[in-house]
Amino acid sequence: MEGLLSAPLLARNEKGSTAAPERTPLNSLNSVAQDRPATRNDPAVSSKATGGLPQRLSLVTLGVADVARSRAFYERLGFQAADFQNKAVVFFAMSNGVALALFGRQPLAEDANVPHMGDGFRGVTCAINLASEVEVDAALTFAESCGGRITKPAQKVFWGGYSGYFADPDGHLWEVAYNPFFPVSTDGRVSLPPPKNEDGS
Repeated sequence: MEGLLSAPLLARNEKGSTAAPERTPLNSLNSVAQDRPATRNDPAVSSKATGGLPQRLSLVTLGVADVARSRAFYERLGFQAADFQNKAVVFFAMSNGVALALFGRQPLAEDANVPHMGDGFRGVTCAINLASEVEVDAALTFAESCGGRITKPAQKVFWGGYSGYFADPDGHLWEVAYNPFFPVSTDGRVSLPPPKNEDGS
């Protein structure tokens, strides 16, 4: 999704199109995590020690009304679809090791064995953290130019950061934020404070 994450790609070329960046294939989504040395506070290690689920988000699936329409929207944002031969679902490899999927809203509800709901607020948002307020402004402008609907213009927020929101064609909300307390690495990973030790320190 370099179209939103990389400042140079926010600019249009002389023909009005956005350059298509190279993507990491799906089969190497976890290569960065696998190459990383394990530590006591590593989520994969700590989950094994406690017997809980691994602290990992592998895939975010959005239920959409029209898969082709939504694919076109996200491709305008700069996402590149994986070469997966199934028109019912689309996968995008993200820069930080998480995959985004688009699937029909009704079949997704059926797959999860839950009722097919309405179009109101779903109680969940996706977020893209960037390295500065300038990048947030540029990303929201770019998202709007691709057909996104700005639901909240970027502004300073109560927790000390700067953020705004846009909605995709199905109303899924994306926050674009600068959080000075959680630095963003060059590969898009957010650096959170480590968990507390068992002694509370």
